[in-house]
Amino acid sequence: MFSRKFALPRWTLPLVTLLIFGAAAPRVAAQQGPPTLVFRVRSLDTVVENVKLLVSLAGREEVAKQVEGLIKTKIGAKGLEGVDPTRPFGGYARLGNEITDVFGAVLIPIADEKAFLSLLENLNVPFNKGKDGIYTVQGPGIDAYFRFANKYLYVTALNRHPIEGDNLPDPAKILGGSKAAISLTVRLDQLPEAARNLAQLQVEEKLKEAEDKGPPNESPAQKAFRIATLREFAKTFVGVIKDGSELSVDFDLDKNRGDFSIGMTLGAVPKSDLAKALAAVGQRKSLFAGLRGKDNAFFGAAHAALPEDLKKALGKVIDEGMTSALAGIREEKKKSQAESVFKALAPTFRAGEIDGAVALNGPNDNKTYTFVAAAKLRDGDKLAQTLRDLANDVLGALPDRERDKIKLNFDSAGSVKIHRLELDAAAQGKKEWKKLVDDPYVYLAFRDDAVFVAGGKDALKAIKAAVAMDKAASIPVFVLEFDLARMAPLLEDPGLAKNLFGDGRDGRVGIWIDGGERLNLRLQGRLAVVQFFSQLKQRNAGE
Repeated sequence: MFSRKFALPRWTLPLVTLLIFGAAAPRVAAQQGPPTLVFRVRSLDTVVENVKLLVSLAGREEVAKQVEGLIKTKIGAKGLEGVDPTRPFGGYARLGNEITDVFGAVLIPIADEKAFLSLLENLNVPFNKGKDGIYTVQGPGIDAYFRFANKYLYVTALNRHPIEGDNLPDPAKILGGSKAAISLTVRLDQLPEAARNLAQLQVEEKLKEAEDKGPPNESPAQKAFRIATLREFAKTFVGVIKDGSELSVDFDLDKNRGDFSIGMTLGAVPKSDLAKALAAVGQRKSLFAGLRGKDNAFFGAAHAALPEDLKKALGKVIDEGMTSALAGIREEKKKSQAESVFKALAPTFRAGEIDGAVALNGPNDNKTYTFVAAAKLRDGDKLAQTLRDLANDVLGALPDRERDKIKLNFDSAGSVKIHRLELDAAAQGKKEWKKLVDDPYVYLAFRDDAVFVAGGKDALKAIKAAVAMDKAASIPVFVLEFDLARMAPLLEDPGLAKNLFGDGRDGRVGIWIDGGERLNLRLQGRLAVVQFFSQLKQRNAGE
């Protein structure tokens, strides 16, 4: 369709898709509700400054100056003449009842109409102005149209209908919905029914193909679980297409605040199955939310529940795995011991729940850390008794020195017994372990609903505090948080970390997923973190 390229500046390339998407179909109503799709950039200045900032964070200040010079070379010393670089630009599209019904335009902020027309002439872009104020740019195989209004340039292609008459929306309403540097919003509830049905059909076809392609030697239970998992993913995807209301993606980089953010949000049609599912995600609580605190160098947690069909399929896989494992044990005593452990663990596995957390606190005075890990259990008291009985059997056969390394009921937190394990010399001597905790003892405790493990200088105190946290609380369903300022002694280049974070500056970065009225996914952190990893990559490359 395109035999050669337009002689347009390269800054327009990110907008080409939107411009073509703006192909008009007369059947679409001009202005009915919010657009189906909106792409927004805070300003051209924002784009330039963010590119320069990212290059500078990588330790390439000279390259940043070269980038600025290159931009001026491409768009001229005066910039894009006639374009206002301080206001938002972007584009929008509306969809009708059919997949081919598209109505939209690209919006470019204009400071001086005459100057912009002169810019086009200087770029050898031919245009003609119609009596209705609409300009036509005749291209190879495709015509573009633009019109000045509301201090903006409205650009569309293929059909001029989107910018005729009163078909021009208020730019403030179109581009004013987000404060991020760059954002994209799609109204899923405005997708044509034909598009939804087509997407569902394609998912069902792919699902059928995937169901028939299992790994070799797959057991019936494993196959049933794999198929149940695939169907659950397909069901979720179709649910988003059918019941999703709005999907938004945004990116922000703020030099003044010193942070960056990348996020996605998904809304649902009220009272739909998807809305109920998102609300349920937001209402879930974790037993281990209390491990999250200001002393964390690292914190990670996840809590969720499997759908009923998937839980049943998982139960059969667990039963099959236990039966297979027991069949491979020939010694009767060991087989009996293994069977007792399996039975004690089975209620937890069959529950289909995930609730666990890991916290790394510090650094301590000796520049090492204390870690605490915890996971939810079913019938934890029974599991604890089973393991104690097994441990007593094992201890009776060990030499005195080895027996002293395992101290059952070493301490307690209320009614919960705490056991201490001493690592052997080889494990203690490992470089990674000494750098992390430099302590030979690990502590273990079972509550009826949870198991706890801790190590490090303050491990006994930490595990007692964790056991005492018996009230579930709200945290994101998935969270990973790092504080590189606190983790500096563990990092590959402590010297670089000290230079960037040594004065106590925040080195936090994290990713979170949570539900509620919307599903929210966000990656957020300090710019110093970007700077650290960029410069570390350069050093590793020998630059």
